[in-house]
Amino acid sequence: MTNGTAHPPSHEQRRSPSGRLPLSNQPRPATAPSHRTSSSAQHRPPHQGNNTGADPSGPKQYNGNRGTGSSRISTGSVSAGAPEPQNVPRKPDHSILFQTFFKSVGSRTYAAQIKQATNGNQYMVVTEGRRDKNSDDVRKMRINIFSEDFEAFFDLLRQTARYIKEHPLSAEFQAERKKFWQNLGRKKAGMNRGDAPRPLSASARP
Repeated sequence: MTNGTAHPPSHEQRRSPSGRLPLSNQPRPATAPSHRTSSSAQHRPPHQGNNTGADPSGPKQYNGNRGTGSSRISTGSVSAGAPEPQNVPRKPDHSILFQTFFKSVGSRTYAAQIKQATNGNQYMVVTEGRRDKNSDDVRKMRINIFSEDFEAFFDLLRQTARYIKEHPLSAEFQAERKKFWQNLGRKKAGMNRGDAPRPLSASARP
């Protein structure tokens, strides 16, 4: 039994003719909370408090290698300013069995030595020494001939000497070269003495 008051239709009474509820009144299916996070959150380091000295470029990604950063010091490198070891053994000098030399007409000196190596082998050292005009240092050039090549080397010298004897320089050219070296020697001797200026004659004095 009802009175004259009208009641609003319930959800069951407000169905559409097709039997479905309006879209605004259909209950939404419950969705499970998503566990996906943004890519930046995956690489975000744990909270370290208020770090005022943090790198402004952002968080650094972990590369999977612990303790192998760029600050690792290599133990195999040696400082460029490190002193050289002082106790390095020095190789023994080869003993000199024979030596001779001669001074050339010019500024050169030639020497020949026979030395004995530590293994007992012998070798000849031919040296040309020349004094530098600017620095006054003696520059040396050496060639070594070992005992295995003595015979061939001496044969080379014999053939060269034979050619020089068979084809000598002319007497005129030899005299010219001799005069050249004599004049050069007198010039050097005067430079070494200083050649003090001659005193003025009585007529030239003021």
